[in-house]
Amino acid sequence: MAQLESNKAKIAKRVIEVLEFFDEDHPHATVMDIVRRFDRPQSSTSELLSSLVDLGLLHKDPCSRSYSPTPRAAMLGAAVQPKLVRDGVLTGLIDRLSAQTCLGVAVFGMVGLKARCSTGARALAHSAPPVPPVFVAASRIICPTARWDG
Repeated sequence: MAQLESNKAKIAKRVIEVLEFFDEDHPHATVMDIVRRFDRPQSSTSELLSSLVDLGLLHKDPCSRSYSPTPRAAMLGAAVQPKLVRDGVLTGLIDRLSAQTCLGVAVFGMVGLKARCSTGARALAHSAPPVPPVFVAASRIICPTARWDG
């Protein structure tokens, strides 16, 4: 039988889902955008977004009633990341690789025995015909003790 998530764990998961909702295609979102995407109650979603505004993680546009991430949201955890991540070098490499190959590129990290997608770049709509995904792993990236301060 599946173990029920604690209320705190559910809230933490929902915060991450909301922050991950925002991307190139979704720079702004209304309460209903989030409600529809995650099939959540409107009242609790409104409360969550309001709390994220209070914490300085989201900005609410009073005219459009839409939300967008603040720089504070983007900087969470940046100070403790390796220079490659902190300075945006990794993002630049992902974008360049995607542009050169016309393929989507993703960076995965291990969480226990599961791989989680950390970031990525989609292939452009006018890219070459679809190619089966190729998975490349470098031990330096996978190895948790490796340092990327270079």
